[in-house]
Amino acid sequence: MDTTEESTVTAEGRLGLHDALQHFRLHTMRKMAVIGVIALIPIYIVFHLQFAMGVIGTAAITLLIEAAGMLAGWMILKYKFKKQNQRNPMMKDGVTYIFQPDGFYEKRAEETAFMEWHRLEGVRERRDFFQLYLTKEQAVVVPKHFFTGETDIQQFREILRHQKEWQNIRLR
Repeated sequence: MDTTEESTVTAEGRLGLHDALQHFRLHTMRKMAVIGVIALIPIYIVFHLQFAMGVIGTAAITLLIEAAGMLAGWMILKYKFKKQNQRNPMMKDGVTYIFQPDGFYEKRAEETAFMEWHRLEGVRERRDFFQLYLTKEQAVVVPKHFFTGETDIQQFREILRHQKEWQNIRLR
C-alpha cells in the first residue's frame, strides 16, 4: 500500500442543523459578549443620571435590561440562522471529505472542489467537530461523527500536524 493511500482519510455525512448551530454559537457568543460589555456602560450611565437610585439599584436594573436584551438578541439571531439554513441546499445534500497530505476534496452531489492546506487560515478542533477556516469568518465544519471511527480522527489529526506552514492550528 502506498503512503498516499495510507494517509487518506474519508469523512462523509449530512451537516445537520444541530452541528451548524454549534458552530454558529461559538462565533456568535464571543461577539455578543463584547457587544454586551460595551452596551453596559451607556445603559448604566443613563439610568444612574435619570433615576438617582444609588449604585446597587442602578446596577441591578442595568444588568436586568442587559440580560433581557442579550436574550432577545440571541433568540432573534438563532431564528434567522435556522430560517436561512433550512433554505440552504448544501444542508440538505450529503457531503464527502477526502483528506490527504496535500489538501482535501469536498464532494457534493454535482460538484467536487479541492482545497490545498496552505490556503486555509487555520484549523480548530472542538469537542464535536473540526473547523477548517477558509477566512477569518468562514469555515468548513466537519463533525466528528462524519468519520468512521477514532482511528480516522487520529489519522486526520496527523495529516494536520504535518502541515508546516501553519501557525494557527489548535488540536486536542
